[in-house]
Amino acid sequence: MKKFLALLLLLLHCFLAEAQITEEDSTVIWAQADTTQQVLGARVSITVAYNPESLLFEPTDSIAGTVLVERSDDTTETRIVSRRTYLILDTGSLVFPKWRADWNGRKYATSAININVSLAALNGDIQREENRALKTIGFNLWWWMRHYWLYLIAALLSIVALIVILRIYSKRSKEQPLIQEVPRDLFAEAIAGLSKLRKEKTWEVDAKGYYIKLGDLVRVYLGAQTGLPLAEQTTNDSLDMLKNKWTDQQLQAYQYILTRADYVKFAKGRVDISEHLEALERAESLILEFKPAAHDS
Repeated sequence: MKKFLALLLLLLHCFLAEAQITEEDSTVIWAQADTTQQVLGARVSITVAYNPESLLFEPTDSIAGTVLVERSDDTTETRIVSRRTYLILDTGSLVFPKWRADWNGRKYATSAININVSLAALNGDIQREENRALKTIGFNLWWWMRHYWLYLIAALLSIVALIVILRIYSKRSKEQPLIQEVPRDLFAEAIAGLSKLRKEKTWEVDAKGYYIKLGDLVRVYLGAQTGLPLAEQTTNDSLDMLKNKWTDQQLQAYQYILTRADYVKFAKGRVDISEHLEALERAESLILEFKPAAHDS
């Protein structure tokens, strides 16, 4: 019960306090707007005049839908005049709060100011024109070139650069004709190599060098004719690859040449001159057995 009475007294006190500041007296303070109808984006000014002996309580500048853009204060013989100008940012009904003043221990307040804001001024006498169809504008080459001039210059420069590159390339092509590679005649090279070994008698001064050249001639030529990588294989590996492809006589001739070459190159052994000549003869016979058809005539 005591709590209820205390709450009731508090509400009564607040009501009486509010009632004290609702007194209006234009001789103490008054406020008015320069208009009650306005459009979005326009300005509205609030003018307040109050007794210079009173204590003014100005409301906040933050009013929904507006922004304060200008403020001024002026003093006359009997009044202080304050003017606030707001920019309207929203439509609908804008409410400007009361201004309050305290004079001789009593509280006074102005009335709230309402401003109706619309998108455009309402005037029933205005006659609107009918909606007109979009106007068709014909093609204008000059305006088109002015609009796309950057792209046109880029395209022109690209064409010029392409022409220059093509001319330089064609000029170089004429100055440097293509050299057609003549296919190698491995058979002729092999026979010429054998003839050179026989003529120079390399085995008399450098048996190792002789067998290196002879082995390379045989491996390279026969490898090209058979399609087998004989030059990359050891003697035993190459014989295994040829075992089912050559005759026994061909295998024996091939083995005779390479075993003596390995013996002289790696074991640093010595063989008779007759064996040097025999290896040369067998190499020539083996190469002739695989002579291409183009050399038959």
